[in-house]
Amino acid sequence: MSAAGLLADFEAAGITLTRNGDRLHYQTRRGVRIAPYRARILQNKPAILVELLQREIMEAAAAMGSAFDRERFKALWRQWYALQGQEPTLVAHPILHGVYVSRSPVPASAPPAGWDGTLCPGCRWPTLCVVLGPRGPHLPGGPCSAWPAETAMEVSA
Repeated sequence: MSAAGLLADFEAAGITLTRNGDRLHYQTRRGVRIAPYRARILQNKPAILVELLQREIMEAAAAMGSAFDRERFKALWRQWYALQGQEPTLVAHPILHGVYVSRSPVPASAPPAGWDGTLCPGCRWPTLCVVLGPRGPHLPGGPCSAWPAETAMEVSA
């Protein structure tokens, strides 16, 4: 069961879990005992912490205008990476204020299978297209005329 499903089950049983760093806190409805749930909570603690943190990040990101707290948002992301055992890969863009970019590795781009290297007539980005291949059918405006027809059928199907 997912952490979200577990949290829903606990809520239905009258148990509310909250996160404080890497610690979980609980509150129960009157008359509800935590003992029958303790083992499930401890067994799933890492996933529950991540789910609760994701919810906090989404709530912080959804704040509008002056309600948006950039420092809290950045602190939550640092906590996210710490829980994942990673260094932060989301960093502020050096020029565009308020834009964050990832420093994570990305898979290498490759031209489509079956492309013979021909550029479409009047190609606006020949240097780019020679390396990456023609514009594919998944992009706005559809595929470039140099896109292999049999590949276009496979991608759009």
